[in-house]
Amino acid sequence: MTRIKVPDWERLQHIEEYITQLYSLTNSISSFEYFVRDWKVYKLASRLMEDICEAGVNISEETQAQFPQVDWTRMASTRLILAHKYFKV
Repeated sequence: MTRIKVPDWERLQHIEEYITQLYSLTNSISSFEYFVRDWKVYKLASRLMEDICEAGVNISEETQAQFPQVDWTRMASTRLILAHKYFKV
């Protein structure tokens, strides 16, 4: 199966969109306890984080170098944790 090459600018747009959605979803949550109790919010937030990280790990090294303030390595690690469920809440 051939993967379609998505340009970096498009991946960056996706990251921005997902961050905006994640903020909109979580900005009114008053406590972590509420967040983990509401399974719909928890699942959607986890999925958005996974999508953010997935887009980030597929950005070229050249583009990553233009954003040194982003911890790209941590983003890749977070994606592995979320995608493979290496955590338990």
